Amino acid sequence: MRKAVALMVIIFGCWACLYGQDKTIGIKGGFTISNFWGDGSDNLNGRLRSEIPNLDEQNLYWFTVGLFNTRNLLPDLFSVQTEINYMRGGKNWEGSIDGEEFSFDVFADYLQLPWLAKITIPVLFRPQIYFGPYLSWMFRARLTDAPQEVVETIIGDDVTVGEVFERYTNTIDLGLTTGIDFGIPLGPGNLVFDFRYNLGAINVFNTAPAASVRNYLFLLMAGYSIEIVSSY
Repeated sequence: MRKAVALMVIIFGCWACLYGQDKTIGIKGGFTISNFWGDGSDNLNGRLRSEIPNLDEQNLYWFTVGLFNTRNLLPDLFSVQTEINYMRGGKNWEGSIDGEEFSFDVFADYLQLPWLAKITIPVLFRPQIYFGPYLSWMFRARLTDAPQEVVETIIGDDVTVGEVFERYTNTIDLGLTTGIDFGIPLGPGNLVFDFRYNLGAINVFNTAPAASVRNYLFLLMAGYSIEIVSSY
């Protein structure tokens, strides 16, 4: 985790210095609601319920934090924004075996880089709707507290619960982001609120039983931004 945070800061520092024009930089954080979608998700749930009939699906809740850089191409109308974010995609299940209750998570931690096109709406607080692609790099993946029956169903192999899960998770995730944000003037900058949806387009896992399983996330964030005026 420390290496990922250090890499995030270094990349953002180099990337923010690339532009010699007016820009806005800021930081945001909040929480995520994640789950899986796709035909593979339904198939996986069916396979798990064949082993544990009373299994219940749940969203996975976590936090997110990131840095962003906005360039106004057409003032008060159109801008582009690039970001570097930490986030977690995954899912939770709850159930019981022989009267013993359990809960387990399947998740992957990512550094995500979205590229967003933003259109300003000329109303109160000047909200901006945005959309664009994202590229994510997985640096950690876990299957936590799962019964052995679950591990073998998801991975399709005779492995132990404690085995590192990165080898069964694809390193890259691609998808689309859309949402809306707005700022409220506060001090030298703006208090920013951001509500967005991420839809993954490629498989999360590289095992046959979990094929065609893709991420989706809802993100609710708040942060602070400051405009930087170029001196040249």
